[in-house]
Amino acid sequence: MCSDLERRLGANGQKIGNYRSIITAFLNVAETTEPGSAVRAQRIEEIAHSHEHSYIDEALLLRLSELVFALRDQRA
Repeated sequence: MCSDLERRLGANGQKIGNYRSIITAFLNVAETTEPGSAVRAQRIEEIAHSHEHSYIDEALLLRLSELVFALRDQRA
């Protein structure tokens, strides 16, 4: 269920679900690829292109990937 604030901002279950799937995809890539590898870069591009929606800012998406990978790589 969306909160009133989420509704006012135009967020709905599908949009929130897309963000969750993006984060999950980034985590999967972080866990299965080496930092700085060509495979990782290619998979990031694939995720970004497969989630091209008008409400997802590409710069935010790439920053999100950087944060996810930085945190995940620190734990490894």
